[in-house]
Amino acid sequence: MNKWKIGTAVTVAGALAFAFTGTAHAGSSPNAVSPAFESGLPAMGYSTWYQYRTAANEADVLAEAQELVSSGLAAAGYTTVNLDDGWMLPARDSSGNLVADPSKFPDGMAFVSGKLHAMGLKLGIYEAIGTRTCQGFPGSYGHYTQDAALFASWQVDYVKADACGGTNPSDESSLATDFEQFGGDLRADSPDILFSQELPVPFIGTTSYGPAIQSSASWANSWRIASDEYLTTTNPTASAVIVANLNADIHLHGYAHSDHWNDLDFVIPPSIMPSPTASNYLTEEETQLGGWAIESSPMLVSTNLSDLSSAELTALKNPDVRAIDDSGAQSSLEVTYSHVEAFVKPAEGGTAVYLVNTGTGTASAVFTLAQLGISGTEVPGRNVWTGGTGTWGGLTAVIPAGGSQLLILQ
Repeated sequence: MNKWKIGTAVTVAGALAFAFTGTAHAGSSPNAVSPAFESGLPAMGYSTWYQYRTAANEADVLAEAQELVSSGLAAAGYTTVNLDDGWMLPARDSSGNLVADPSKFPDGMAFVSGKLHAMGLKLGIYEAIGTRTCQGFPGSYGHYTQDAALFASWQVDYVKADACGGTNPSDESSLATDFEQFGGDLRADSPDILFSQELPVPFIGTTSYGPAIQSSASWANSWRIASDEYLTTTNPTASAVIVANLNADIHLHGYAHSDHWNDLDFVIPPSIMPSPTASNYLTEEETQLGGWAIESSPMLVSTNLSDLSSAELTALKNPDVRAIDDSGAQSSLEVTYSHVEAFVKPAEGGTAVYLVNTGTGTASAVFTLAQLGISGTEVPGRNVWTGGTGTWGGLTAVIPAGGSQLLILQ
């Protein structure tokens, strides 16, 4: 994407900064987006994926659900428990139904759903649009109606549909038709279900990416716009990946509004990194949370919740972060000074500003209020992470590598 240096006022409005090619897919009436899931706000909760991969079982899921409640995360809005790939047997039964692996889920999915609902939580479940999931389990292709009825019988609240296993994996139009059909079948049985899907992911960097976003926005509650977050021992710093995702996402701001959200993938607290530096846990977590909030992305935490430090939990539960995420819009304005990028959007009756250092060393930056789209010579505000308040006539920031600042200016 283009970068703008200090001294240039920047606005990004209306039109997208890339050209769409191909066919747009309009949503039909039966596929209208679910009218209410947390009042149309970006979903928040927990995912099993980065902690358990395909090994998650009933006891694991219920233990993490209980941790959401006891830690206060559920009260802060993290109310969905998403079970990712690998929950089912390797083959359907003689009637063509998916079967929860009894060695992992001995009491069945209806039991798990009931337990979660009794805790005030929701059940999310994973499937794929093709014949096989990404990990080789049965996909939903050819069984969309059947699987939708099964999930409804289990009282599933959220379905994540992956792009794996499609019969025409390089044909955006064909995949979009499949995703739209699955979403329509899910809502026919469960009108309030949240449908999250990954149609755009295979087309990142291609001319089919634009049409995939455009069609997704017409019938899905959220859609992935970035590749998976990966954990490595050689590059535990999240900021470079986060900013790359924000850069790719900023021109998609027109698609983000109630019940429709660009999804940046799971929130991964750095304590799950294979060889993290303990001193940068909180810095990295604040950087990721700030990025997700400024883009109004769903926030599904994927880590062992019981291992989170009190500081990490406090960051996850910060009410200003949720208020920024829930503002109803994502950032449409970016300004760059040296290695510091500023992303801006309306929030909390004022303006949320996210500053992130994309360099490898400590960086300094200076931004005027006008550059950030803020009128006036001085405005009151607060630092989300420190809680400090003051009056800003502009922003002067010194940010360590991998670090960020998140402000709300009134």
